[in-house]
Amino acid sequence: MILVSKRSVVALLGGHYLYHCESTDIIPIAFNHKIDKPAEEQRMMNVFKQVDISKNFYFRYGICCTHITSTNFILLAILTILHLPYSTI
Repeated sequence: MILVSKRSVVALLGGHYLYHCESTDIIPIAFNHKIDKPAEEQRMMNVFKQVDISKNFYFRYGICCTHITSTNFILLAILTILHLPYSTI
């Protein structure tokens, strides 16, 4: 499990704060679980740890940012195809 251990507010969108991830911790959720391929598990963990989440990870509580953004793009595309102004919604 990835736990955001330090965050900072970077914006206010739609009444919700947008946070930037400053630091994270990895917490195992199954302490006595037998891993079938420990070498493969270690390789995947090493690959994951190379990604610096603190540089480009943003989040909001309650609502997924990517879902709202993709929904807005889809809605805009439909309105464009139908030649309707955005103000019709």
